[in-house]
Amino acid sequence: VPQAEKIAALLKCTMCGMCIRGCPVCYCVDCILSKKRKEKTINKETYQLARIAHVADRCVECGNCYNNCPQNLPLSLYFMSLNDAFNEKFGYCPGESIDDTPFRSGKAIQEMELEKV
Repeated sequence: VPQAEKIAALLKCTMCGMCIRGCPVCYCVDCILSKKRKEKTINKETYQLARIAHVADRCVECGNCYNNCPQNLPLSLYFMSLNDAFNEKFGYCPGESIDDTPFRSGKAIQEMELEKV
């Protein structure tokens, strides 16, 4: 799917928050996105970018975000393509093994720094 089509699809988002409510890996007690959405202090682009950045490396590809979305946005497809890139670059696949260290964790960052030395 061309980049322009992906962006156009994301702009159909109504910021209802159903994707967040259905996500098993989005577990923040006080979700800043929900607060900003309710206060109407965030635009669609920032909302989607923040959501993708927050969940992308943790997505277990359950499809709840897509199934819950009243706009039928293919969020799980975006997350899946990012997961593929993360797996290729870092050898990490969310939800694959309980022993794997997420690459954004402090431990993973330290390990990457040690590899540079």
